[in-house]
Amino acid sequence: MTKKLWIGGSVVLILAATGALVYANHQAELYVAAQIKDANQQYKELAELGEMPPFQLAYQDLSANVLTSHYKVHGLSLSIEGLGAIASIELVDLKGLKLSGMPSQSSARLEGIQIADTVLQGLAPDLAAYLQQLKMGLNYQYQYDAHLGELNFSQQLLVQDKLEFSYQFSLGGMQPLWQYAEELQKLSPEQQQQQAEQANYLPQLMQKVGQASLIKGKLQIDNHQFWQELTEQFAKAGLSANFATLQSLMLAQLDDNPELPDAIRQPLQQFIQQPDQLSLSFEFAEPVSFASMQDGSAMQGIESTEQLLEKSGFVLEASTH
Repeated sequence: MTKKLWIGGSVVLILAATGALVYANHQAELYVAAQIKDANQQYKELAELGEMPPFQLAYQDLSANVLTSHYKVHGLSLSIEGLGAIASIELVDLKGLKLSGMPSQSSARLEGIQIADTVLQGLAPDLAAYLQQLKMGLNYQYQYDAHLGELNFSQQLLVQDKLEFSYQFSLGGMQPLWQYAEELQKLSPEQQQQQAEQANYLPQLMQKVGQASLIKGKLQIDNHQFWQELTEQFAKAGLSANFATLQSLMLAQLDDNPELPDAIRQPLQQFIQQPDQLSLSFEFAEPVSFASMQDGSAMQGIESTEQLLEKSGFVLEASTH
């Protein structure tokens, strides 16, 4: 009898926990839907003030899992009132998202980004067809170390398997700016708007940004014939010169700039001649604050481009696939 009661009690607890999770997920889905609705209202208000076009978001379906902080939006579309859809996204996949507060790490993945037909109207038929069939993707992630005050973030843009552009940066001294963002995050959209309208909002924000510093970064382009294809499509439509002509023009511009250091000139020449991969990286021996960049003090003692490249650990490289 005791065993039966124990089993029965366990079943009740499991069902209760499952019911609570389903309810929590449903509430999270309602929250995400409300955020999209609020965003549309803000877009509308800004459009009425003439500060931006009348954008609107719509979606087909969304799901949420609060245990894993995982949210998905399917069939997201962006439209402009009076024009119609301008872009669509098959999937928006968000991880680490919190319903309140700033998560220490998060990621976003966008799949199947396409330009809508309405945007391409007026272009040559072949060019419009080429652009319309392209599917793009976007990956973004960040991680914040509160103890060190360091923020690491990266982003990757994909055009099918034809092109990849990625970058990653590390920032230091982020505690003041992060704390300021957390305080703003706790406010309602209306309160955030009121805060942004205050006279001291921008000075306070820029003061926090100035305390942050740049540590290192990297940018990379991986081209798999995309630039060549795109250029030829524009050339056929009479909108640009062909790829070979553009190559010659760019190489000539490099030759016309003799003051350009070889550390920059030579990789650019190689990439223009064979545009496969180009990467740029830098790492400062000591982090450089954005305030010192703004007031020019970061450039003290630097009298040449070569000295700047050396101080920043600048490396530009071109390579082939």
